[in-house]
Amino acid sequence: YELPRRQPSAAEVRDFGKALSDAQAHILGLISGQQDVVSRDIDAPSKFHDKIQRYVDSQQQSLPAGKFPVQLMMGGRPQQRQAAPSNGVSMRGPSNAVDDLVERVMAFIEQEKQDEVERGFVTSFDFPQKYANVLIGKRGENIKKLRDEFDVDIQVNDGKIELKGPQAKANACKAHIMALAKKLEDEATYTLKIKPQYHRELIGAKGSQVNRLQERYNVRINFPRSAPTPDEDQPASDATAG
Repeated sequence: YELPRRQPSAAEVRDFGKALSDAQAHILGLISGQQDVVSRDIDAPSKFHDKIQRYVDSQQQSLPAGKFPVQLMMGGRPQQRQAAPSNGVSMRGPSNAVDDLVERVMAFIEQEKQDEVERGFVTSFDFPQKYANVLIGKRGENIKKLRDEFDVDIQVNDGKIELKGPQAKANACKAHIMALAKKLEDEATYTLKIKPQYHRELIGAKGSQVNRLQERYNVRINFPRSAPTPDEDQPASDATAG
């Protein structure tokens, strides 16, 4: 774009004025459709703050396009915070969204208080040791996800699983793990003979190709850790399908 070096014509001035008017009308239309922005404060024990944050994040993950998320501030609004930890939780956003979220968070807090009373419940059951690594996941990612999802403590030890937490949540977690065990038991294993020179292409950069295959067909594909030279017997690539 280059700045004009001459005085605009009367027609250009009219067009520019119309464009400004159209832009103003559009912006005013957007503003008129928005709700008032409000703030609401609630009390919540500080030990629940991390859980409240995760809960609110999960509730706002699938907001439709054009909807503004509610802002969440732990310890109250900045001007209300003190040196000591505060139980205040502040929410700010469109009035209807804030009112709805406050109601859901209050119910969530009451459920957490009830769960605290039942934290001593323990249940244990057998789980095939050969699938323990699948349950735990790489660097414990799968087991951590289950702990966060079901809000229970999970211990895996030599074919035994122990769950500790609210009874309803522990039973739900147990059902989930048992369903996983059944799914793994129903899987079949196929061994394919693939020449080593094709392994890199099948795996792809940083595992992109093999990950795409695993996600598309819902299978696990394992390549041998080391491959012999091309003159030796060709190695097998293990693909486990569920």
